[in-house]
Amino acid sequence: MSEYYKKLKKLSDEEIVDELLKNKNSSVFAILYQRSAHKVYYKCLSFSNDKTVAEDLAHDIFLKCF
Repeated sequence: MSEYYKKLKKLSDEEIVDELLKNKNSSVFAILYQRSAHKVYYKCLSFSNDKTVAEDLAHDIFLKCF
């Protein structure tokens, strides 16, 4: 793991978003995704009560974010 990536992992979500907007680096987005994917999925599952629909919704949300 690179030093850049290690430093990024220590940043707050807001700082990571700033870094993402500045550099447009998909590795930066990956950190944000890792931190929030489960939360987004389970929120979508609470709305849909269907695992497949929840996965699709979560996927769409992250595509829109990126």
